[in-house]
Amino acid sequence: MRGSPLLRTLIILTLLFGSGLGLLKLTASEPVTPVSRKISEAGGKDDRDAIIARYFLTFSEPPIEAVLEGNGSSELDLGVDTVDFTGELTIDRTSPVVFLTAKWVGENVGHRFAKLVIEAPGEMTFTHVFDASGNIDDFVELPF
Repeated sequence: MRGSPLLRTLIILTLLFGSGLGLLKLTASEPVTPVSRKISEAGGKDDRDAIIARYFLTFSEPPIEAVLEGNGSSELDLGVDTVDFTGELTIDRTSPVVFLTAKWVGENVGHRFAKLVIEAPGEMTFTHVFDASGNIDDFVELPF
């Protein structure tokens, strides 16, 4: 064997120490600065958190009362005497949920359904069917 065992040990220890310093530098956590978002005064939330989506709502029979509500907007009273509705709905991106309430004439109204289609910009078209034996009072969480 060539070289001194003491010299080889010192070289290996120096290389191990250098490798340890390199790994320490790579894995050290850097201080994180918090990011503040601009909050608008009117809605209390950033405008980027709101989605304005187009909706298409079809009922099995005309309801006497129908309300569609996104958690980012106020209630939309849809009126009566028709089965097809369309319009725009504001949805909160941080918690995208849509609520639907539909009432029909009489106590024993039978099985009814409502098909909701939501087209949000930059998102896939979402379709959901609400069904109930009687009045509909339900919500759906959107995958946005």
